[in-house]
Amino acid sequence: MKFEDYLTEVRIVNPKEKAKDEDGRIIRPGDIVTHPKFGKGQIEMIDIKTYSIPMVVVMFNKDKIVRPAIELRKRG
Repeated sequence: MKFEDYLTEVRIVNPKEKAKDEDGRIIRPGDIVTHPKFGKGQIEMIDIKTYSIPMVVVMFNKDKIVRPAIELRKRG
């Protein structure tokens, strides 16, 4: 998927779609987070059903990466 296509993609966010970061703060889609290896990114989606821990899809520099929520730190 090209970055331009990503900008036009619309997704309805479920209100239950939330997790906690490494500091215990609630993170939701749209929040800006940091990762020690990948840097700053924006949360796309939170998967709380597939695995036993919340997995977060984060957009880092035009790349979507899936990481456990506990590895991320909310900015702001």
